[in-house]
Amino acid sequence: GIDINRDFLTCLEEDESLEAIHYSNQALEYQNYRQLEIRATIFDHIYFDHFELNNGSFLDVMLDSCDLSNAHLNNSLLRRVVFKDCKLVGVDFNECSFDQVRFENCLMTMASFAQFATKGLLFESCDLGNASFLEASLKKVSFQTCKLIQAEFLHASLMNVDLSNSEIDGITLTLDDLKGAIVRPSQALSLSRLLGLQIKDE
Repeated sequence: GIDINRDFLTCLEEDESLEAIHYSNQALEYQNYRQLEIRATIFDHIYFDHFELNNGSFLDVMLDSCDLSNAHLNNSLLRRVVFKDCKLVGVDFNECSFDQVRFENCLMTMASFAQFATKGLLFESCDLGNASFLEASLKKVSFQTCKLIQAEFLHASLMNVDLSNSEIDGITLTLDDLKGAIVRPSQALSLSRLLGLQIKDE
């Protein structure tokens, strides 16, 4: 069974396995947890203060109502991970590998997803305003009712990516990036203006 509400820092200091534990209502001060592996674990109402987990692993992990703002998770593996009702402002997910990862109702403004790889990534009802997907592979990425206002998609192909039920005002991309994207007619009009086309009324 799962061990309920252990102290995360105590587990680290005692070099215990970070597996099958439910951490709840804790504030974790800055530390660099390089190459840490976390398995089958629940984080519930945890505040991660300037959390760093470069080259780490989250495997079968649930994060519910956590605050990881400005965390650095670059080059990490996330497999079968759910972020629900989390605050993820400015989080660095650059060069991460995502496999069956879901973000639900998360505040993710200014988050960075540059050059990541994925085998399945879902954003559902998330605010990704000013987020960056620079040079990202979006082939198996799904956006459902998200805010992507002023998000950056430069050199990230949107081929077959459905943006039709998301807000995309002011996104940054090129015509090549946009090829094959699925959008509503009203979005197509605003995108054409964004790309410098002049629309003439009939």
